[in-house]
Amino acid sequence: MFPKFSVFHILLMKNKGWLKVVAFLLILTLAVGYVSTRYDYPPNHDTRSIAAFAELKKNTVDGVAIGTSVVKYGFVPTAAYEQTGAAVGLLATSLQPFGATIPLLEYAKKTQNIKFAIIDIHGLRSAAVKNSVVPAKIQNLYLNIPNRLDGYKLMFSLFDYADRVYEYYGKPEDGKSVVDKSELYWYVPFINFHSRWKDGLVKKDFNKPKTTYLGAYDVKSRVFATTDCSPYFYCWDYETTDIDDFQKNELSLLFDFLKENDIEPLFINMPSFRDKKEQQENASLIEYCQKQGYKAIDFCTREMLQKLSVDPKTDFLNRGHLNSRGAVKFSKYIAGYLAENGFDAQDHRGQQDYKVWDEQAEKYNKFFKKGWKNTSK
Repeated sequence: MFPKFSVFHILLMKNKGWLKVVAFLLILTLAVGYVSTRYDYPPNHDTRSIAAFAELKKNTVDGVAIGTSVVKYGFVPTAAYEQTGAAVGLLATSLQPFGATIPLLEYAKKTQNIKFAIIDIHGLRSAAVKNSVVPAKIQNLYLNIPNRLDGYKLMFSLFDYADRVYEYYGKPEDGKSVVDKSELYWYVPFINFHSRWKDGLVKKDFNKPKTTYLGAYDVKSRVFATTDCSPYFYCWDYETTDIDDFQKNELSLLFDFLKENDIEPLFINMPSFRDKKEQQENASLIEYCQKQGYKAIDFCTREMLQKLSVDPKTDFLNRGHLNSRGAVKFSKYIAGYLAENGFDAQDHRGQQDYKVWDEQAEKYNKFFKKGWKNTSK
């Protein structure tokens, strides 16, 4: 008896060599992809809010808080939620380019029905604009968006923003600080982190960073530190001035986007004691937003500190940022403001879809109380 061969068996025998090649290429592609992600942008504490936002259940966020490090340190989603039940996601990194505001809102809208946005204006100060348009800050954002295609979309938006910055303010003298979109490393990121091949990988490179407290900053050495800022009230002694044409144009683009997408903004100037020129510029940006008919609050006044119940002696990390004690106070005040001023922020406490919010609020309270208790010892 001769063995029976089907047409499939015959084709399989003839193409066995090709199947080996295909299998090898597939394995090679997967291996190269895995290695390239390991030697990609290294994990860091700065982008925890972006990672946490990506993990939130679809349509469980009412609004977002967007800004630079003042928001990263100063807004605690669980504290706002605990106060009124409002689910406010956090999208903030250090010296975050203001031009990332619109693409981050677009990114948030892909999974969440965003009804309002709390937008801090620190990133639109002229000095902050110029210092934020550098390769490292753009990479810090687009390479930490979990979906790389979404990240590339944000990257191209920031390329356009960089062009507008250079056209108005000029390019930096240091060539390494110039955003050159023709560089290959933008599209093949691990090329730019070749030093990691030399230095080697560490354990954390193989473990996805854990997101805690819905993205609230939780590095103990930072959030439980205190600087007495009471001697710096002189920084707030100024008169507002007109803002420049670049700032007006960026705000105009943002205003149009917010209207088109039915997102109600609350513009804020986070509490800080920076130098007088910076404080003046921040206050002038807030005043401009108010004159355009938008709700906007300058928290850098004695009156607003009192409303926040923020103590300049105990509630600041440094002259530029709140510590966690000040952040919790600020977040609870903002939640109350949203509820009392017509923003579409619902009370979701106890609802099944918001179980993670309830759980993380409880965990953050324990972290907060334990941290300050240990600090006082």
